Amino acid sequence: MTVRGDGRSYQLRLKSQLLSDACAYRVIMTPQAEKWETLCFTWQAFEAIRRGSLLSDAPPLEAASITQLGFLIADRAAGPFCLGVQRLEPSGHL
Repeated sequence: MTVRGDGRSYQLRLKSQLLSDACAYRVIMTPQAEKWETLCFTWQAFEAIRRGSLLSDAPPLEAASITQLGFLIADRAAGPFCLGVQRLEPSGHL
């Protein structure tokens, strides 16, 4: 994915048919401020969570099971934020 951040941390969250509604897979990222950059994550980099707690017994993420994606600001700090997303696509080798 190609993103431009503001120096704050974000989560890329993926909802999956493998987990219940209150759960998701996440990866945490801190895109550079004011500079477009390409970030790549393996499917194994995503960890299963439920309301911020890790799920140790969750199955590994499968690309075909993804039903939704979203972004969440992840630094727990109040204030303005800006995350630009220019491109988001899966890579065949991940």
